Amino acid sequence: MTYATYVLYTALLAAGVTAYAPLAVARRLTRGVPLNLRARFGYGGQDGRGPRGWVHAVSVGEAIAAAPLVEGLHQTYPSLPLVVTTVTPTGARVVTERFAGLASHRYFPLDFPGAVRRTLAAIDPAFFICMETELWPNALRALAARGVPTMIANGRLSDRSFRRYRLVRSALRGVLADVRVFAMRSDEDARRIIALGAPAERVVVTGNLKNDAPADPAGVADLWRRLLGLSRDQRVWIAGSTHGGEEEAALAAHAAAAAEHPGLALILAPRHPERVDEVLSLIAARGLRAVRRSALPVGRAAGAIIVVDTVGELAQMYAVADVVFVGGSLVPLGGHNVLEPALRRKPVLMGPHTDNFREAAGLLAASGGAVVVHDAASRWPAPGTPDGERRAATRISRGRRARPLQEPQPQARRRCDERGEPVSDLSARVTRAWQRGLGPAASRVLGVAAGGYRGLLGTRDWLYARGMLKCRALGVPVVSVGNLTVGGTGKTPAVELAVRTLLELGHRPAVVSRGYGRRGHGIQVVADAASIRLDADEGGDEPFLLARRLPGVPVVVGAHRYEAGRHAVERFGVSAIVLDDGFQHRTLAKDLEIVMARARAPWGSARLLPGGPLREPLAALARAHLIVVTGACGPDDVGEVAAAARVHAPGVPILAARHVPTECWEAGAMRYLGPEALRGLKLFAFAGIGSPDGFRQTLEDTGALEAGFARFADHHWYTREEVAALEQRALAASAVGLVTTEKDWARLRRLPPRGVPLYVLAVRLALLSGDAQWRAAFARACPAPSP
Repeated sequence: MTYATYVLYTALLAAGVTAYAPLAVARRLTRGVPLNLRARFGYGGQDGRGPRGWVHAVSVGEAIAAAPLVEGLHQTYPSLPLVVTTVTPTGARVVTERFAGLASHRYFPLDFPGAVRRTLAAIDPAFFICMETELWPNALRALAARGVPTMIANGRLSDRSFRRYRLVRSALRGVLADVRVFAMRSDEDARRIIALGAPAERVVVTGNLKNDAPADPAGVADLWRRLLGLSRDQRVWIAGSTHGGEEEAALAAHAAAAAEHPGLALILAPRHPERVDEVLSLIAARGLRAVRRSALPVGRAAGAIIVVDTVGELAQMYAVADVVFVGGSLVPLGGHNVLEPALRRKPVLMGPHTDNFREAAGLLAASGGAVVVHDAASRWPAPGTPDGERRAATRISRGRRARPLQEPQPQARRRCDERGEPVSDLSARVTRAWQRGLGPAASRVLGVAAGGYRGLLGTRDWLYARGMLKCRALGVPVVSVGNLTVGGTGKTPAVELAVRTLLELGHRPAVVSRGYGRRGHGIQVVADAASIRLDADEGGDEPFLLARRLPGVPVVVGAHRYEAGRHAVERFGVSAIVLDDGFQHRTLAKDLEIVMARARAPWGSARLLPGGPLREPLAALARAHLIVVTGACGPDDVGEVAAAARVHAPGVPILAARHVPTECWEAGAMRYLGPEALRGLKLFAFAGIGSPDGFRQTLEDTGALEAGFARFADHHWYTREEVAALEQRALAASAVGLVTTEKDWARLRRLPPRGVPLYVLAVRLALLSGDAQWRAAFARACPAPSP
């Protein structure tokens, strides 16, 4: 956009705000909707408190969808304050309640230069992430002028928005140039933003962030039945996010259903809480009783319709429903979030206007998880009526098939690589593509996203270098074992070796891990000095494995490594900590940094995420005190890693290592054998680890004969059907049994195969060179404690 265009846009915006002012005042006087004028013009808040991460979510739906993003940013940058802005008061309430302790709230400014300038001065953003696709020219221009990386997350363009934006496409191209990354929901959204002028190399398709909504806590349905005054077996249906014209249809359907099925309850949730009085009047005009959600659980008369007058509760409330109607779809508004009931396995009713969730709505309808209502009254398949009861019951009895949005069908979930080996899901295929390198088009697209990621890393390093983000010490030596890449480098065996080295020095060590893939949350003790307290599903497969290998050593898991380490020190009185996968975690001060790398293709395509496997640039090797090269064929087989170290980490010792088989057992009878027992056996192998090729090499070292190999994603939890399928593949290949890793066994030991033996092969890390350097580094960083 030219300067004159910005001036014209600002003048038109001023005219629009002036025209809207009487309506806003009327809403304030009649409905109590606050104006928040001072905040919208950028006044208020506190200045001069250092940079913050800025996430913008216009209202309730976007704020709820941003929850995984806000939580992830807080975990990644715990010392960087976060600000979440909204436009609506209801969105502000959700942010204040849901993100307490994670982020502060302020209102997004009106897009006038002065208001934007004041807001930027108050926030001092390190980055700006805008949920969905809100394009405010003056705000984006000001952010670009300050060099603030800007990203559109969960971007979408409805049919109506796309038509309108096309009218100003020539002016819009300059606005889009100020955005660094466009992370769009679908291929169609990506095509549309490119058609409007976004550089194609900056556009990536990430899917819908709302698919990543956290699971409801256990017992949520019973809790909400009590909160709403509903009996345990009462049939319930919900009309959620409704607009004017839809409540009438829902009430008509409910009246017909309740006449045939007394006791049927209706929960009616208007999209905009300020319409609650209007909806209550509509219900009263029909001679029906109603009660506000805020008045419950007491005071609900029999048959009273529950009208939701609260914010942020509807998604969890869906847990009590037998059927859910999602509003905004009987009237031409594009529809609201069908994913929320679908992910809770609820049959969905929706109107024909679902442009805002076209892909999700199409999948639901095609799979039988939803019914499209084409008529507001006469053909509504309401629950409780003969037609509606039959159709709703069909949806429930067919396995609540709203779930295919998140659980891919078997034929979509399993693919074959170039050698005909099944790969269980997308992550495994992406990892292999990273190692080989992507095509030119994909490399350009993901390279822009990697530029945004590089910018975030650079911001973090800048903040640490200037003391704005600080490392905190635990008061005991901390040894970190980590890597630079996504994928397996043998960290778990290295953690075990580090613990044993500390034990030899006289320390009482503990292991601290994130516990990836675990069911539990917060800080948990997987093992104490006496016993293992949590299984693999609760504590994570790798922490469980370490607890099994290191009896008497406490193992603690937690996303915040400093807090988990402090818990280990205070509870168990340990004298040293070994941090599993801790190289990227800068919040905890570390005395010894050990970086693991593979001997073959150690950096893959040498590109940063998401265009390659690198978590950080190779220059980060300078922080390492030891570099351990795994999969080495001999003491000198470290050439590729050594070449990078000479440039980025001169003088850092490079040690060669290899995983050697040390134990083997037959899982069904827990019959322990030596690894030599596998020699000459024809076995079908499978693994769900970061580097399955390393396991194949170890298996070859035992002298076993590989009859076939199946790959699964790292940390994959096996199903009974998958184990049965592996048995069939082993029999078809004339194998005498199955064989897998100790880490995989931790995830399937409750599902042992019945038709063929399952052998489990355990490995340890053996140093081929640099043993003296390893011990010297530990002695310097972790001197023996005083007796």
